[in-house]
Amino acid sequence: MKINYFIQIIVLLLTTILISQNSSENRNLDSLFCVEAKTKANSDLKNGDYKAYLIKKDKGHSKTFERILQEEYGIKILLYQSCFEEVFLECYSEISVPIIKAKFGKNIFEETKLKAIKLDESGKGERRVKFPNGRQELISFIYCHLDDKLLKQYKSKNYPIPKITLYISEKGKVYDQNIEFCDDEIIINEIKRIVGLIPKFEYATTNGKPIKSKEHLSIHFHKKWKRKTCR
Repeated sequence: MKINYFIQIIVLLLTTILISQNSSENRNLDSLFCVEAKTKANSDLKNGDYKAYLIKKDKGHSKTFERILQEEYGIKILLYQSCFEEVFLECYSEISVPIIKAKFGKNIFEETKLKAIKLDESGKGERRVKFPNGRQELISFIYCHLDDKLLKQYKSKNYPIPKITLYISEKGKVYDQNIEFCDDEIIINEIKRIVGLIPKFEYATTNGKPIKSKEHLSIHFHKKWKRKTCR
């Protein structure tokens, strides 16, 4: 009993040390990302390149919002919700946002957001192409239509993962596709078959007018991905 208790204590101590080391390494990595981001921001601003990364919070943070800032003020904006480089984005904006506000007005983002909302609500704004009920529904649609017999042929870890670009018309219809990282004719024909089944998208717009657009995705030709994604 005493030996087992002693072993448990040792394991607990080792686990605590490893967690502490990992936490320290992550902080150091974040710090390096932050330094790199601030250096990049200062360099861009010095060259007159105004950019910022903002968290997408509500409907005013739209593609229209990005366009207005780019066309009227020359400010490049990337709206994001979450990503692996979030530390970089936040640290970059810590430098660039105050400078942008000092040059263009402290309410530049709020005023632009209100403009974007009005344009979007009137149908004159920018809109990204959208599959009914969202991208996840598109992914689910594709996997649910994959041929089970075909998937059974690919049991190894080296199963095909082709990259597909869908070309979408002004009416929201997929009219073509580009398939990369795959030369297997059976896979290519299966992708073309499924693409032919995809329902219409909500078309993209610029200044309220329908435009052609693209949608990018990957397909894992393995039955575990179908089980995971087809719901």
